[in-house]
Amino acid sequence: MLEPVNIDAESLARLKEAVGSSSAFGGGGLFYFKSKEEQQSHTGLSNESMTCFLNSLMQNFYFSPLRARLYTSWSTCSEEEKERNLILKSLVTLFATMELTKRASVSTKALTNSFGWDASQRSNQSDIHELQTVLFDSINLPNLITELYEFKVQDNLDFTCPCGAINKRSKTQTVTDLQLGIKPGNFEASLKEWESLEIMEGENGVECEKCKKKCDAKKYQCISSLPPILNLCLRRLEFDMTTLRRVRVSSSFSVPMEISIGTGLSTEGGEETKQKYDLTSVMVRSGTANGGHYYSYNRSTVAGDSTWVKCNDSMTTTLSHEEMLSTLESLGTTVYMVVFVKCSFDEVCEVPEDLKETMEREEKEWGELRDIWNRKKEIVDLKITYGNGNGNGGAEVENISVKNTETLSDLLSYLCEKRNLETSNCRLRRYNFSKPGETFTGREDTGLEKLNINGSRSDLLFETKTDDEVFEDFFVDDLLINLLIVDCNVRKPAQLDFKLLTNPVIEGEEGVVYVQAQPFRKASTFSTMVETLKTKNGVGSPAIFYVDLEELKDMNSPILMDTPLSTSGLHLGSVLVYDNLPMKPSEVVKSYESFKNIITIKYNVPDSVGGEEKSVDIDKNLNIADLISSISDGLMDVSEPIYLRRTSKGHQIRSTSLSGEPLTLKKAGLIRSGSVHVEKGAGLGVNEYETVFYLRSKSNEAVLTCNINGDMTVNDVRELCFSKLGVELNIPTAKHLRCHDKPSNKLLRSTSKFSSTSAKKAESRQILLTPLTFSEEIPETSTVVSVKFLVYTLKSPKKPKVINSGTILPLPSSSIPSLLSTCSSRWGNKVPLNSTWSVAKSFKSIKDYSKLKWFTEGPITDLSLKDSDTIILRAVENGEGTEEEEKENFIKSSPWRGNVAINRQVRKERGISIKKYEDGLRTESA
Repeated sequence: MLEPVNIDAESLARLKEAVGSSSAFGGGGLFYFKSKEEQQSHTGLSNESMTCFLNSLMQNFYFSPLRARLYTSWSTCSEEEKERNLILKSLVTLFATMELTKRASVSTKALTNSFGWDASQRSNQSDIHELQTVLFDSINLPNLITELYEFKVQDNLDFTCPCGAINKRSKTQTVTDLQLGIKPGNFEASLKEWESLEIMEGENGVECEKCKKKCDAKKYQCISSLPPILNLCLRRLEFDMTTLRRVRVSSSFSVPMEISIGTGLSTEGGEETKQKYDLTSVMVRSGTANGGHYYSYNRSTVAGDSTWVKCNDSMTTTLSHEEMLSTLESLGTTVYMVVFVKCSFDEVCEVPEDLKETMEREEKEWGELRDIWNRKKEIVDLKITYGNGNGNGGAEVENISVKNTETLSDLLSYLCEKRNLETSNCRLRRYNFSKPGETFTGREDTGLEKLNINGSRSDLLFETKTDDEVFEDFFVDDLLINLLIVDCNVRKPAQLDFKLLTNPVIEGEEGVVYVQAQPFRKASTFSTMVETLKTKNGVGSPAIFYVDLEELKDMNSPILMDTPLSTSGLHLGSVLVYDNLPMKPSEVVKSYESFKNIITIKYNVPDSVGGEEKSVDIDKNLNIADLISSISDGLMDVSEPIYLRRTSKGHQIRSTSLSGEPLTLKKAGLIRSGSVHVEKGAGLGVNEYETVFYLRSKSNEAVLTCNINGDMTVNDVRELCFSKLGVELNIPTAKHLRCHDKPSNKLLRSTSKFSSTSAKKAESRQILLTPLTFSEEIPETSTVVSVKFLVYTLKSPKKPKVINSGTILPLPSSSIPSLLSTCSSRWGNKVPLNSTWSVAKSFKSIKDYSKLKWFTEGPITDLSLKDSDTIILRAVENGEGTEEEEKENFIKSSPWRGNVAINRQVRKERGISIKKYEDGLRTESA
């Protein structure tokens, strides 16, 4: 006998809280409660939005000797230190959980919370190498990182001076990883490139301490000591100096299973010391320079075990040694970081006792929650609707929870018994508010789960009938058709409002019946449909039309009678049925064709009190002029001409195109019923544009609106604006006015036709007016450039004053001196009198102005300028003296400071010292 089942509210609340949201009842919770035995052999890490880079690094740490050292450090910490070092606490807790849990995956939220990350920071992907560097600094156990990861790199400088002095200089620094280039293609070649010899000669030579002369020198670097764990980061991302963007290097890189690497220093016996390392981790980055996905391959830590584990967020997969060899061959273009561990290095890894105790409590809690989850999975929450189920408010609803293995017949018997009803006159079917629900005839003894009665599909309708009635079946693939049945003896077809087809409102419509969602089997034929109409709906001689969007199809051909509905083109929609049709079907179609082109346009009555509105029905194939005429006929009290706008503040609606052709309602976008705004006055004529003028000096305020003929020149427009706004503009002549196309900020040439001033063929134009202190003529062929103005004075010889001077117009055939003369006459009052002027073509994101090519003489063509380019004017009082300051500005604003290799390249090209570069970064960071 069926019995309802329930899970207490407290258990459900615990279940929701465990996953952090109601997703515990969906896919996220499902995986959360999977065990490793069910899913995989190793513990995965869930992706908390975009934390795949963090997950890959944590899996690398877990499978490395770092885990054992962190356990040891934790065991030696005092209780106060354990509570203070949140990152260490989160790391060891995470690793202990991964090692001891039965869960298939665990969360890293506790770890990211210790970083201080919020949800938005977890959604921003970072670089895995940068994260490792920050973590090493944040763990706050310097000896641990030093002993495991730090190796010493020695920079050497050797030279012999002609004076006989032999100089050898070396500097040692410690690092935690080695950054190698990718293009050499393998470890040995990349290491040689890293150690490569650089000859410093000529002006780049090194000064001899003895004779103070510059000597040729050899510069190289080598590794002087090796750590137990060797981190190699491949420079997969580089900064392209041409495009000034970060790009991804897609060259392939071969990763060996083991390497032999020397310190680069000879022993007393004269031979270089080499040590062997085994590959233990490969971190992969797929995607582009701006984003991608990280995952990793890690060697098992079990002694003698040669298997590997692919760690891809929550999912982990075990690979044999041979499978890993094959995988390495296919990873060449995506390898990002590799980790090697010294062959003789081994660490005993034992989870601290306090972490074991914590884990035992958490696993017990997880086991209880898992039991609740499994019970939850076996239960289906049903919503039973009694009555007709038409949503009119009279239906009774009952909620009940049962096991999903219960059969539909058992559920029906239980419900009938509660209501003292016979099961023979009752049934359960799916409940759907908008259409008939699926019936289960012949499947009543099937379990609810197998009938797919669960989740959002768990609403059922309880139906009853009399002994004389028969339940109709409805199947999922049945064709649902809305029927509009018209009795032609009561209502003539010509009187029918076709709007009923799209929005059936049948109350008060005598002789019209609307049947919603009538089901038909797809395999049945038109003749079956006709018989159903006759018997079930009382139709005598039906004439059938199908409404397909805006077309009425005549379906009365005898050929169609034996055609299956599935191949007839019918789908969920409306079918118009006439009983005793007195006219030809073609006349009905013709009538509908006329109807479907009629749209209703609402419009306002100008100057009316209270915003009176009227409407007009019109064929959408007619012209705008016809619409204006129809509206004028309806405005009996308005004698003036009118024009239309889309809205009260919208664009004018043209009655003709720019070339003078009449515009239809369709071309004007009036293809559906809507509204327009009526205004008194003459509308736009042929080749006229409604133009709004804005004044830059008044916060871009609109100051004038008028119709402008497209054949007018920009000079004509300036004269018009000057005549209407002269006092407000406060300029002596119209030539002291500059015009821009406001949307595109395009400068308008004086002799250009107004019709060509905008890139878009819009119904209206927006022009921005700028009053000038000087007269300006802009010929059609002139080149327009923007100006950046640098002024160096004796009071500030190293820090220029930057002036954005606006726009100047170099003459097409003028020389550079004449350009400088023009600029000097225009902006000379802003610089000292004895200044030297020069000009250069600027480039995007330029920081070091000393690298530009500066001109004082020559033709203007030497600058290779085109429209919208930028030139830099430089005015220097008594000489330049600016190069050192420009370098310092470049250092502090360097966009490449995140990549050490690129910084080195940039410093070399810019001639900036390492010390000054690092000082600049430290100053900025502070």
